[in-house]
Amino acid sequence: MSDSHSDALVFFGATGDLAYKKIFPALQAMVKRGHLDVPVIGVAKAGWGVDELRARARDSVEQHGGLDAAAFNTLCGMLRYVDGDYKDSATFQALREQLGAASARRTTSPFRPHCSGSSSSSCPVRAAQAALA
Repeated sequence: MSDSHSDALVFFGATGDLAYKKIFPALQAMVKRGHLDVPVIGVAKAGWGVDELRARARDSVEQHGGLDAAAFNTLCGMLRYVDGDYKDSATFQALREQLGAASARRTTSPFRPHCSGSSSSSCPVRAAQAALA
C-alpha cells in the first residue's frame, strides 16, 4: 500500500450530467467514509461560481444518493470551482491558482496530471501538463 497523498481532486465537466448523477454522490460518500480530505476542484464552462456548484451538488446528492448533512457540509468546504474552457490556457492558469494552496501541503513529488485518453486535443490533462509545467 502506498503512502502517497494527493494535493487535490480535480474533475472536468463539473456542471454536467455525469457529475450530477454519479460524481457528487460518490464524493459525499468518500467524505462520509473518511476517504477524501483534499480540495475538490470542479472545472466547467458554465458561467457559474462556487455557490452555484455547491447548489448543484446539493441537488445531486438529494436526488441520487441521499443527503448526509455532516458529510455534505464537509464536502462543501472542500469544493472549489474554475469556470472556463479546457481548450483555453487561461482556464489552466486559474486551475493553477486553485492548486496553489493545495500544493503548499505537498511534501513529495510535484503535481503530475494523468490522462488515459488517446487524443491529445481532447484530453484536458495534456493541456494542463503544458500550462502547469
